[in-house]
Parts: sequence; structure tokens; C-alpha cells
Amino acid sequence: MVVAYACLLIAVILSLFGKNIKILLCFIIVAHIAAFYAHIVTLTGLMIIMSFSTITWLYFHHHDKIRLIKWCLFIMMISYGVLFSQHLLPGFNNFLILNKIRFSLISCPFSMYLNFDKVVMALILYISSPLLLQEKFLNLTAIKQSFKLLSICLLIIIPTAMLGNYLTIDLKISKYLIIWAINNLFFVCFAEEVFFRGIIQTHFISLLNNYRLPAIVAIIITSLFFGVAHIKGGVLYAIFATVCSIFYGYTYHSTGRIFAAMLVHFMLNLCHFIFFSYPAAISMCP
Repeated sequence: MVVAYACLLIAVILSLFGKNIKILLCFIIVAHIAAFYAHIVTLTGLMIIMSFSTITWLYFHHHDKIRLIKWCLFIMMISYGVLFSQHLLPGFNNFLILNKIRFSLISCPFSMYLNFDKVVMALILYISSPLLLQEKFLNLTAIKQSFKLLSICLLIIIPTAMLGNYLTIDLKISKYLIIWAINNLFFVCFAEEVFFRGIIQTHFISLLNNYRLPAIVAIIITSLFFGVAHIKGGVLYAIFATVCSIFYGYTYHSTGRIFAAMLVHFMLNLCHFIFFSYPAAISMCP
């Protein structure tokens, strides 16, 4: 199990900061082999991954002039992505690493999985699409832009969440901070930013550009989908996710870097984790 997730983590890091596709593919293959023997992925799961990989590769590399075929491939790719991200596909046994942990007396219980399915989906999209070649290291301009947008997002979302009694001040350094941070940055934020910003938002921007609509329209539409994807956390949580998603989307649009959007996403989550009740105030527990 450790080998499977370690190789998956290395594959994510290599995809973001390296361009050697052969080494990257080696780690992805080893991760799948280890996951299969650890019963994280079954034969059914492997077949689903192969099917998704084929559809994704065809969409990005088969330049068919028949628009209907292209649209069918896109719809199938996105449908698979949604099912992966919501853990609705059979053949995957994601490892439960934290089970109903209370980080403080005023916080709701929290459970955390190491989601193999969702991360593999994002990796396949990332290496099949132009994202792998387009991703560049953060420069000073991108860093400044990211932290500027993060600051604005925090100034909007934190007071609003506190007024809505969703958050309360709760300063803490948990013993689970390191494993939470690794999972949140390289698994959760990576998967969500690749799927929503790198794929869906990029597609909407390209589509709406034909109608001369500004990019912010595509960012808002994508953010609405992002909010709906988080509806399991409640309506209020979905609204907050939608608002935050606009900042993640604008970060990606203005910097052209997936990691910049990941950084804003992660830093917001980190501030939430350290300084406030996490995942929510106890009054919001179901």
C-alpha cells in the first residue's frame, strides 16, 4: 500500500515539476501494479482506467474533423471524470487514513481518504492533454499574483463563513498536519485543479471565446460546477466552494499555471485547518 501511494505522489510531483514522460509513466505503472497487489485497485478498476485513458488520448490526439465525434469523446471524458471524482466507479478501495477525527472540541469529526481513483484520473488528463507541456515553474510575477488573489479570497470568505457560524477561531497545530497537507496539496488540490481548471475551464473559455464572451464567464460557470461537486458538505459549504473556486480559476487564467491555482487552493485550506474549526464549527455538524 505504501509503495502504491508513494509512487502516485512521486508521479504527481514529477508531472508538475518535470517533463520526462518516460520516468513519469514508469512511476504511474508501478503505482498501479502496487495498488493492484494491495487491493486498492481491482481488475475492474484497471479496466476502467484503461478505458478512460483511451478516450482521453483519442480526444486530445485524434484530430477528427467530425465535430460530433469530438463532442462525444469530450462528454465521455468529462462523465468519467465526474464519476472518478465522486468515487462512483467500481473497482477502487481508497485507503481511509483518518476516521472521524476531532481536531478540537469545537470542530466536527473529520475523515480523510487517500483517493487513488481521483488522482489517477487527474494524472491521465494531465499527461494526455497539453497541460504537461504548458506547465511552467512559478516565477515572481505568478507568485505575487497568487498571493494577492489568496489575500482577497481570505478577506471575503473567512468573515462571511464566521458570520454564518460555519467557522469559529480555533488555533491549533495538529499531529496530523503533515499527512493532511501532503494529501491536500498533491492529491486533492492537484486532482481538482487539473479537472476543473485545466480541463473544464479551459474548454469553456475556448467555447465562449467564439461568442466573444469574457473569460470570467467561463470561470464563473466552472465554479458553479465546482460548487455542485461539493454539495455533499451542505448547501452553505457548496456556496463557499463556488466563491473560492472563482479565485482559483482566475489564478489559473492570469498565471497560466496549474500549480499557482493549487497553491491558492491549498493555502486557503491550510489557513482554515490551522486557524479555524475544521472542517466546520461543531454547530454545523450533521
